[in-house]
Amino acid sequence: MAKPRVFVSSTYYDLRTVRDDLDRFIREIGYEPVRHERGHISYGREESPEAYAYREIDFCDIVVCVVGGRFGTTSSDGSSSITQKELKSAVERGKQVYIFVEDSVHYEHRHFQANKSVNGVRYSAVDDVKIHEFLEEVYALPKGNPVFSFSVSADITRVLREQWAGMFQRLLSESALKPQTALLEELKRNLQTVGQLVEFLTDQKGKGD
Repeated sequence: MAKPRVFVSSTYYDLRTVRDDLDRFIREIGYEPVRHERGHISYGREESPEAYAYREIDFCDIVVCVVGGRFGTTSSDGSSSITQKELKSAVERGKQVYIFVEDSVHYEHRHFQANKSVNGVRYSAVDDVKIHEFLEEVYALPKGNPVFSFSVSADITRVLREQWAGMFQRLLSESALKPQTALLEELKRNLQTVGQLVEFLTDQKGKGD
C-alpha cells in the first residue's frame, strides 16, 4: 500500500533530536519519513549529493522544514544553505510545506526587522544573520505554506497531527461531494442549452416564423 512520503528538512547537528522525534512520529501514523542521514535518498554518480537531495523532493508528498539558529552547510551556489534551498525547491514544485521556526529565532526576528538597516547589530539566537534574511522570504511565501513557532519537538508533532487530520477530513468531504458536484455541472450545462434554445425560439418568433 502506498504511503505519503514526508521529507524532513533541517540542519542536522543542532536539530538531530527533533529529527529523530519527527521520524518516530511520521512512522507511528503510517507515513514514510525521508531523511538523508538514514540513507533514504538515492544518490548517483552523475551529480552532487546535494542535487539528488533536491530531486528527491519530487518523489515526496509533504515537506516539513524546521528552522533553528544554525545556518548549516552552504549550498553549491553559495547564496543560501542547503536547508534553505530544500525549502525553496519544495515551494517551486508546489509541495505542501509545513515550516517550523524555533521560538528564540522567531522572537528575535522581530528585533532583526526593526534593526536590519543598522550596521553592527549582533544577534544571539542565530549564528548567521542570513537566517533572519531567509525568514523574511519564508514569511512572505504564498498562502498554503503555514509557519509555526516551536519550543520542543512535541509542539511540532502536535501541530502536524492536527493539520494532517484536518487534511484527511477535507479530502473525505470533497470526495463525498463529488457526485453532487457532477450533478450540478450537468444541470448547469442543461440550463445553458435551454437558454440557447430560448434565444433561438425568441429570435425566430421575432422574424414571424
